Amino acid sequence: MPERIAAPSFAEYLEAKFELDSASLAPAVLDAFRARLRRLPSPRILDVGTGTGAMLRRLAAMGLRGEPLLVGMDRDAATLAAGKSVVARALRRDRWAVRTLSSVRGGFCTRR
Repeated sequence: MPERIAAPSFAEYLEAKFELDSASLAPAVLDAFRARLRRLPSPRILDVGTGTGAMLRRLAAMGLRGEPLLVGMDRDAATLAAGKSVVARALRRDRWAVRTLSSVRGGFCTRR
């Protein structure tokens, strides 16, 4: 009987494809999006279906002005928990604050 290989979790799958997804973003669209966000004094962004927070990490690296607020929400608690852990580590290195939203089930936010 062949050996069974455990399937990765959805969060592991999302993290494994992070670099591929980043490389597949259209550079012109990403540049225009980044330029527009940088013009906002203190952007407030809600990422619905954030998964492991890949887009939040990309947004945080865009050099946003003022006191940006990034909020990630997802209905899958396991993926969100994995995302919060990954996002928190990445963003705390860049001196962002990360907290769990007590008023919203299944969400977390980051603030510069």
